Amino acid sequence: MNRAILPVLTAAILSSGISACAPVPTVEPGSGMDSFSVLVDALRAAGLDVEEVREIRQPFLSVPGRVISVNGVEIQVFEYEDEAAMRAEAATIAADGSSVGTTMITWAEPPHFFAKGGLIVLYVGAGSELLQLLVDILGEPIAVGVGPVP
Repeated sequence: MNRAILPVLTAAILSSGISACAPVPTVEPGSGMDSFSVLVDALRAAGLDVEEVREIRQPFLSVPGRVISVNGVEIQVFEYEDEAAMRAEAATIAADGSSVGTTMITWAEPPHFFAKGGLIVLYVGAGSELLQLLVDILGEPIAVGVGPVP
């Protein structure tokens, strides 16, 4: 093989490998994971299919939320006026997700509550790939439940 072609071929192989595997975007602390649109953009940048499904009201949270479908799995996103308001509400969520404030909750699958910037994100499920992507984007959950009790 001609030595002049080898660097070009190597660069082409490396660049095609990099573009084929979309890296998980990282949101640096203080960079503003403070809005619904920033979260949706981060999920899409990770190569996920994201669609807004509907609005939702949970009786245990003070703000309305939006349900998004991420690769066919529903996630609830609650956007607060600012991080202080979100933190005040997040503080009422039990570490195992079994209650929020005075509301006791029975889950069909394990709940995972995330809190970052002005958002509380709720994923109810056990899908490890999606859960890991949420951890990569939002950080460790503030509450993790165990799902239904037989």
